[in-house]
Amino acid sequence: MRLFEILLVLSCFALLLDLLFIKRSAQKTGVVLSIGSSVIFTVQLLVEGYRWQLLLVYIMTALFILIVAFRHSSKMVNIKIGKLLKYSLSSIIIILMVVSTALSIYLPVFHLPKPDGPEKVGTQTFHFTDPNRDEALTEDQGDKRELMVQVWYPTENKNNNKREPLFPKDKEMFKKYVQTYADSLSLPDFVFDYWKYSRTNSYENVEILPSTGPYPLVLLSHGLWDSIFYVKIFGSSC
Repeated sequence: MRLFEILLVLSCFALLLDLLFIKRSAQKTGVVLSIGSSVIFTVQLLVEGYRWQLLLVYIMTALFILIVAFRHSSKMVNIKIGKLLKYSLSSIIIILMVVSTALSIYLPVFHLPKPDGPEKVGTQTFHFTDPNRDEALTEDQGDKRELMVQVWYPTENKNNNKREPLFPKDKEMFKKYVQTYADSLSLPDFVFDYWKYSRTNSYENVEILPSTGPYPLVLLSHGLWDSIFYVKIFGSSC
């Protein structure tokens, strides 16, 4: 789990404990918990982003914040809500929160491991079209052969660019990736939606690190069968 996700779960439990065990006269405690939980809730959504695994925690936290913040406005409402939480729903609420937390741990936001080398990694993507070759695997007879090429290279990342996402940033392309994995496992698409938060260790469109000699080159031709070729480039560095 990410930092603010952990803090959100803890604040949710703290609010529940406040409702169950702390006297209604301790208004300051409830106000502090409500404000703190609201800040954590907001920061988590804005900075780390929504995850469906924590949906139950989101709902419970928002509900607890409202109850704790306004429980002093009506004694009759306070009594009814207190009894309901203590004797009817408290155990169910805890179970639901544990399930939601377990899902977020079992299906975490993962990032690629950092490379062992001393340099940072830059990357650029190129879209080529060969006007002299027809595309065979298409229904449109006017289509030409297209090729996507992505290059990784050493860099200093002087501009402090953010790390690139693991999957395409384009929403339609990302949706296709997710749909492919979901269909292969017979699962709904939203299960893998949180993959959009996964990051690589490369930085897009940054300058290449100057070198007195040529860099070696590894060519990866991906597809149905992956094949790797190692080629030494002579002349100017890539």
